[in-house]
Amino acid sequence: MFILIFNFILMNQNNFVTYTLDTKGANKLAHEIYKNLKEPGFVDKVLELFSLNLLVKTKNSGLISNILTWFISTGNNLMINQLISEVNQISNFKLMKRDYLNLVCYFYHTDYPKAQMYFETEIICKKTNANTSIIQTKDIDFILSNRLNKMLKYLSGLFICSSSNFANPIVQADGNFKKFTIKPELEKYLLEKITNSMESYSKTCEKFYAQNKKNYYAIIDAGNVLHGRKGKITSESIADLEQIIITTKKQIGEPLIVIHKKHIKFYEKLQEVFIRTNSTYFLTPYNFNDDIFIMWFFVKSGCSAYIISNDKYRDHIFTYQSSLKIYFKDNDASMCEFSNVIKEQTIGYQLEPCQIESPLVYSNCIQIIGNYAYVPHIFGGFVKVFVE
Repeated sequence: MFILIFNFILMNQNNFVTYTLDTKGANKLAHEIYKNLKEPGFVDKVLELFSLNLLVKTKNSGLISNILTWFISTGNNLMINQLISEVNQISNFKLMKRDYLNLVCYFYHTDYPKAQMYFETEIICKKTNANTSIIQTKDIDFILSNRLNKMLKYLSGLFICSSSNFANPIVQADGNFKKFTIKPELEKYLLEKITNSMESYSKTCEKFYAQNKKNYYAIIDAGNVLHGRKGKITSESIADLEQIIITTKKQIGEPLIVIHKKHIKFYEKLQEVFIRTNSTYFLTPYNFNDDIFIMWFFVKSGCSAYIISNDKYRDHIFTYQSSLKIYFKDNDASMCEFSNVIKEQTIGYQLEPCQIESPLVYSNCIQIIGNYAYVPHIFGGFVKVFVE
């Protein structure tokens, strides 16, 4: 790391301040620039005392971001291009996402192809196919508030909500809205991770799946239902399971029942329930959590099957997140996509009277329909935005 000591005259003070372009000094200079961005000539003076190349080499994101903000505010395309060129020559360093969003906003109305290029290559390409996106709610709000509507075309299927109030109308989903599921790359990753956690029993699952080729539209978490009454399995809770099976068949379609083998061993009436309802069931082994097998069958279905349970499986989502970045190496990755899909596909129930929730027939994600983008809002409904 290089260190340079200098005397710099602050525009709004008559004293001298000594800076060093180490981490602490660069942070201090970044703060001074931020405070004086509206002060004519302040940033120009900094650039006179230091070359842009030297400032970029600090790799101080805040410092470089503030300088870029100054170039954008003054419409200095030449220096914008030079700064980006300098950054691109440095390994293990890049502009922040907010910088590229500001560039998209700056070029959107004057040089749309350049705005499109930055959005595609420097923002959305930074996700992996296994990841929803590095884009967050605040970024969606930035796009909407700055009317960068065409950028939404690239975000179809993104599970993210807007949180702000806009002039755009809030509408409800209709029959044109689609159902989205996880991408093949994420499905492959999840199956690999879950299969590894099942050890030798993965072969049992594969064999069972091959032998039971009829489509299952739902997976019933039998343990969750059986323990739904004060955590105890009784004749009443076994009757609950039977009613849940019947209701699921009626409202959704043929279910696959995942149940621990110890329950079958100690409660003979369960076997009678499966015979009466003509149900397909999978017995999970001792010393394994049933949830692992539910996850396996769910992902094996392409995450299209519904899970009948009052469990939300949040623990498993975080478990699989831990190794995701290692699996996808240097790419940004998150379980946001899987988290949202499994949330939408998990259907809760109540026992008295026996009923299950109505399944969501569309995905609560950004959808492009005709010339409009529909962005889900945190308070419900979709923000309708004209994109073409």
